[in-house]
Amino acid sequence: HAMLEVLDAPFDALNSTDRVLGALRAAAASGNLTVLGEHVHAFPVMGVSVLLLLSESHLSAHTWPERGYAAVDLFTCGPPSSLPCGEHRPARREIPGDWRCPDDRSVPA
Repeated sequence: HAMLEVLDAPFDALNSTDRVLGALRAAAASGNLTVLGEHVHAFPVMGVSVLLLLSESHLSAHTWPERGYAAVDLFTCGPPSSLPCGEHRPARREIPGDWRCPDDRSVPA
């Protein structure tokens, strides 16, 4: 189970169902996950929720564009993979770019 908090993201990216869905599709593809279905909801004022149903479980994102924030949740029954800065350690990444750890170490993306 992995949770990702996205901070200081651009409003337009977080308010776009196409961009959030595209990001989750890309994440699922890069993790060799099997997408069984998709559900997308755009809220009337702002924000989106996107869910990918996976054969391994689910991948979801919920956005608050006015705060530059998104919460992403991945739950799979597959083997775990290592996180860029270690378990329970925050990581920062600017797109494009490498992961940046709290100790200012750079980890290739």
